[in-house]
Amino acid sequence: MRLAAKAAQAKLEQEFSRRERELENLRNQLRAASEKFEREAPTLSESQRTQRQRQLVDMDRDFQRRSREFQEDLNLRKNEELQQVLERANR
Repeated sequence: MRLAAKAAQAKLEQEFSRRERELENLRNQLRAASEKFEREAPTLSESQRTQRQRQLVDMDRDFQRRSREFQEDLNLRKNEELQQVLERANR
C-alpha cells in the first residue's frame, strides 16, 4: 500500500506542479508590485496612487481566487487518489 500511496503522490505532484509554479510566479509578481508601489507612492499623484492600489487589490484578489481553486482541486484529487489506493488495498 505504501508503494501505491507514493505512486499516487508522484502522480499528483506531476499533475499540479505547473499550476503550483504559476501561483508562485503570481505571488512573486504581486510582492514585487507591492514593493514598487511602496517605494513610489510618495511621488505619485493621488489619482495614480488610487489606480495602483486598485491594481494591487485586483492582483491580490486574482491570486487569492487562484490559490483557493488550486487547493480545492488538489484536495479533491488527493481524495480521489486515496480512494483508489484504499479500494486496491481492500481487494
